Amino acid sequence: MMAEDEPREKKQRVERCLDGEDGDEQAEALSDDALGDPEDDVELEEEEDPALADVAVKETDVGITEYVYKDNPGFWGILRYRYSDFVVNELGADGQPVRLTNFDLPVEDTQETEPTSSQSDALLYLSEQDRAKLEELCDNPQSGSTVLLEAAAEDKEHRTRVHEAVRALFPKLESNTVTEGGLKRIVVKWLAKQRRGGRPSNERRFKKSPKEYCQCVLYKENRDTMEAVNIIAKYMRITPKRISYAGTKDKRAKTSQMISLYRVRAKQIKGLNDHWKGIKIGNFSYVTTPLRLGDLEGNQFKLVLRKLQGEDDVIRRAIESIQQRGFINYFGMQRFGTTSVATHLVGRALLRCQWEEAVNLVLKPRGNDVEALRQCRQVWGRTGNASEALQALGKRRCVEHQLLVGLARCAKTDFIGAFSNIPRNTRLMYVHAFQSYIWNRAVSKRIQLFGLEPVEGDLVRERSSEESVVYVMQFTLPPSSYATMALREVFKKETSSSAQREMMK
Repeated sequence: MMAEDEPREKKQRVERCLDGEDGDEQAEALSDDALGDPEDDVELEEEEDPALADVAVKETDVGITEYVYKDNPGFWGILRYRYSDFVVNELGADGQPVRLTNFDLPVEDTQETEPTSSQSDALLYLSEQDRAKLEELCDNPQSGSTVLLEAAAEDKEHRTRVHEAVRALFPKLESNTVTEGGLKRIVVKWLAKQRRGGRPSNERRFKKSPKEYCQCVLYKENRDTMEAVNIIAKYMRITPKRISYAGTKDKRAKTSQMISLYRVRAKQIKGLNDHWKGIKIGNFSYVTTPLRLGDLEGNQFKLVLRKLQGEDDVIRRAIESIQQRGFINYFGMQRFGTTSVATHLVGRALLRCQWEEAVNLVLKPRGNDVEALRQCRQVWGRTGNASEALQALGKRRCVEHQLLVGLARCAKTDFIGAFSNIPRNTRLMYVHAFQSYIWNRAVSKRIQLFGLEPVEGDLVRERSSEESVVYVMQFTLPPSSYATMALREVFKKETSSSAQREMMK
């Protein structure tokens, strides 16, 4: 914990990092008393840290241990054999499932004339190789390097379009035509500091209006929410902090949810739909306020279970039990990640102000990484050099990339500043994961001590909900409820990703 004589400025930086740096977002103070002293947390310290093992985190590691109906042995089936077996529709503020139904532009956009070179048109004049070079240049503003673009040497019209494309997609860069060896070339570099404020950015071009947010439906397949947000931000050339959502959705699934983008036009997003794989955005509208975490009524699930194993009577009793008794509303495994480094461990380090520990946990090697991430983590672990680790990571946009960019820009020991480069929603997810871990532990302990009957001090809510459950399961759960925890009650088996992989063998 921070010493009492620690400078006030540093305490303020800690609060800004946990809750976001935007001036209009008030910090929710977390007092030292509420966090407790690490030395007093003996029970947590004595536990085996799942991050030390090269296996995915298991249910018991995050406090999930109890069942409602222990007498029934449960049955088993493979969940998410295909990602299309798991369909999630967010429930909006009106309680209706969110669905992608159209790509029509709002009235505000249809009444305006199209720009000469929109971001969607710009993609036609910059090759994927050129865009990759320019993205790398944007990520390294201090390098002083330039990029030479491939363009038709004598085609002035084509060169003009390339210049417009650079201005549309990379507003912080400038392009010029030069002659080398008798041939015309396009050279791109960072704008001079004195000129960077002169060019109208997309935000400045946004007309003054109380409706500053474009709200739309994000449909995604086999991608998690934060990965999709990073991809959208990359193509839009905006920071992920300008994209907000009510909650994260499963990766291995087909999901639909609402998102809002700050000062971004719908027509710019629509034009990029053809360039994304597994991501579509539509149902555009403009609103006055952004989405916040928790701005949803729940989620509707449609699941397919394959290769069922279990006697008919056992299946029937399991279904009757969950209909009549429900399930323990644990926070599910996706809240804690699918790797050996559980997200709640990062959250615990953040709450204790152990910033270097949090950074190293995010960048710690793990067994199921893709090759680029594996090499990136190895370079960081071996050298501690953020720039070299970024080079090993390549073009991949993820939390690790955002953190490494922050480490490269900040002072060597400024881990608070580096962590602040991660979007606010993502930083909060780490803290929420630790809160979820505490909840799971508390729920399990309460059931072990008092069973399932209400005792004095419990909050009890009566409700009637019917789930139609056959080979295809479809049901609706309130916010912060996990479909996998409902299935766990039915299966009476581990629902972690490693257990699912074992079943598929």
